[in-house]
Amino acid sequence: MINLLPPENIKSNLRTHRQKQWIVAAYFLLSLIIISAMIVALSYWLLVQERERLMNELAAASNPSEQAEYRELNQTLRQAIDQLAILRPEEHAPMGLPATVDKLDAYAGANLDISSVSYQARGLTSSLAIRGEASTRAGLLTFIDELKSDESFAVVDSPLSNLIQDKNLNYVLQIETATTTKS
Repeated sequence: MINLLPPENIKSNLRTHRQKQWIVAAYFLLSLIIISAMIVALSYWLLVQERERLMNELAAASNPSEQAEYRELNQTLRQAIDQLAILRPEEHAPMGLPATVDKLDAYAGANLDISSVSYQARGLTSSLAIRGEASTRAGLLTFIDELKSDESFAVVDSPLSNLIQDKNLNYVLQIETATTTKS
């Protein structure tokens, strides 16, 4: 592109353009400094407020009458929480599925394969239907005995059809979990 202005106008236009760029840069820098100063001032004010609140709490904690009130209120709240513990459903919930599956897996051992577990929660109890294959009848009976001896399982039902064969048994078990109480 060819500039047809006389050389003195070109220099004047160029100088004016550079001055405008410097002015915009200066305004930008000034606005950045002002915004930063506002953020620092706000942070300082919030810190002063927090320090004042902490100092008030420290003064209140050193006051013996307020300490006694605090202890009394804390004791009353603890008693109320203990009395209402029965109403908390998580305290009297059925054993969760992950814990149940972990126990089943631990009892299964090498002689037993679990192919499916069907889980249904009903109120404070839950039921499981387990299907799989056992390599021997003795392995399946050991598994059933271990489940029956575990307090987590209230009922372990094994139909007689599970015990017809001696080896490579396909089995189905119905299990009801017991209600657990956390202490």
